[in-house]
Amino acid sequence: MFLCGRDFIRTLAALMPTAEQTISLATFKAELSHGAAAPELLALWEEIIRKARAGVRVKALIHYGDRRASCPKTNYLVMKKLREAGAQVRFVGPGGCQHMKLMIIDNALGFLGSHNLSVASSAKNHEISRVIKDQAEVAELTNLFDAFFDNASVFRGQQL
Repeated sequence: MFLCGRDFIRTLAALMPTAEQTISLATFKAELSHGAAAPELLALWEEIIRKARAGVRVKALIHYGDRRASCPKTNYLVMKKLREAGAQVRFVGPGGCQHMKLMIIDNALGFLGSHNLSVASSAKNHEISRVIKDQAEVAELTNLFDAFFDNASVFRGQQL
């Protein structure tokens, strides 16, 4: 199954309350927005933060770099809020670019595509993402994510 436009964020927001053990996510741009353009996006981030506070293991790999022009300014705020909620937050080290866009819920359901977790991706851009239900494919996606995550730099709230 494929999700386009706002259906991606709406689907994630609807499924996030079902997460009981793990949430793994990777995005180039992360954005908390209180604007009218993406209420589902704010609801999604709030639920991920709530899950982290409730003890669900949240692992976030978000682009963050020393080259300011290549790093969305909104990422720092999201990374900081996730970390404060107890999530494990990492980024690719100097000179690297974290450009993957994926989400894995409880190692049972995967999403992979072009959607960032941002207002533009959820409300303006033409984006497409695939829902992965096949357990072998979800396991493979989880292993790939974990390999990237394990080799990434730990975010400790530092500003670059």
